[in-house]
Amino acid sequence: MNAQRLLFFFWLMAGSCAALFAQSKPELRGVKLTNVDSQVLFSDAAIREAMDYLASIHINAVLPVVWNGAYTQYQSKVMQTYMGIPIQPSLSGRDPLRTLSLEARRVGIEVYPWFEYGFAAWYSGLGTPPHGGPLLARYPHWAANDIYGALCKENGFDWLNGLHPEVQAFILRLTAEVVDYYDVDGVEYSDRMPALPVKCGYDAYTIQAYQQAHNGAAPPADHNQESWKRWRADRLNDFYRRARDTVKLRSQELFVDSSPSIYPWAYNNYLQDSKTWMNQKIVDHLIPQLYRYSYSEYAYELSNARAWVDAPLRGQIAAGMLMNVGSYVISPQLLGQMMEANRAQSLAGEVFFFYEGLRKNNNALGEYLKTSFYKEKSMIPGRSGMGRRYPGVVRYAGASGTTLQGSWSTGIAVGHRSIVQASEDPKAIATGALEAAETDLFDVYAFVP
Repeated sequence: MNAQRLLFFFWLMAGSCAALFAQSKPELRGVKLTNVDSQVLFSDAAIREAMDYLASIHINAVLPVVWNGAYTQYQSKVMQTYMGIPIQPSLSGRDPLRTLSLEARRVGIEVYPWFEYGFAAWYSGLGTPPHGGPLLARYPHWAANDIYGALCKENGFDWLNGLHPEVQAFILRLTAEVVDYYDVDGVEYSDRMPALPVKCGYDAYTIQAYQQAHNGAAPPADHNQESWKRWRADRLNDFYRRARDTVKLRSQELFVDSSPSIYPWAYNNYLQDSKTWMNQKIVDHLIPQLYRYSYSEYAYELSNARAWVDAPLRGQIAAGMLMNVGSYVISPQLLGQMMEANRAQSLAGEVFFFYEGLRKNNNALGEYLKTSFYKEKSMIPGRSGMGRRYPGVVRYAGASGTTLQGSWSTGIAVGHRSIVQASEDPKAIATGALEAAETDLFDVYAFVP
């Protein structure tokens, strides 16, 4: 078996794979992993322990951040090309996404890289002047501008112009990179992608594009003018279609998920047209951020989130739920009420912000979910009865009987008993034989980016 950067091990299918999930209906049970207020991504051992724990409470999807603070949280050749820095400096020398995708595969959890920053360039903070950060320092023509020509800032974030073709190409290259070079199951865009604060759109590129489409007329000075909002939102929607195509051309089994702010507030403030994304099937799962601190507020937003989606597509809506932020941790009682509401509305599942909330107070919320709502394993909705990830290594590279030729390295995934990775040597070869006690069906898994 010849490969560049080959990852090689065997997985047991053990008869009918679908039987693993026969006892529970499909549900998205996702958790976001951040690089802020969490140490999981900063240690391979912590990643392994986190995947073990999430599997133990029957979580089936993890959404690790890969684009935050003007850096990637994985080793990115795209960022090396654009910025000369391939990864967030505090993660230098490691590749959390590589390790996480392997450890998640080991325990049967799907992986959706989360582009948290989206079209935001930098967080300069509330009440302080925007300065754009390193991206806009190098590419100032990527900036979004308000009517006064100033760098656009909203809620503390300094913004890229998501309508600019170079900005779009940059994000699409990052998207393609994670699905081409990592063992993932899709991607997730969030409340800043695709998005643009409604007061933005007065940069030179966007003004010229608008004039070309409107017989030379300039954009309205009123940023809330409806046709002006619609024109900008339509171009963000066009970008999202291209993003979907970028992913789906690699594999139709890769899902494109979205976790926007609530509609129509998100449209009126950030031009996020999630109604179109759903009704035109641009996204596979919609996970609106129903981040509320009381049951009444949550139930209200939950009902609204379903109301504007065409009835046949409502089964693709999952709840974005706030579990922990800062000192706030949701109570088990409130979490239970919200989970019951999700089931009453026949949602596709939940995605929690964020992982650390499950582990607070001696894993109280994680254990509560396992004993109350996640008693059995469940498959991701939309998989048509066939999963993408099955745990259970029965033989692996590096074991006796395996021969390696060329340049290989070991120890890149601490949870596996043994795993090897080829270097850039195109002549690297791994050979081995599978010895099984009984006749059965087996998968051979070789990850070749």
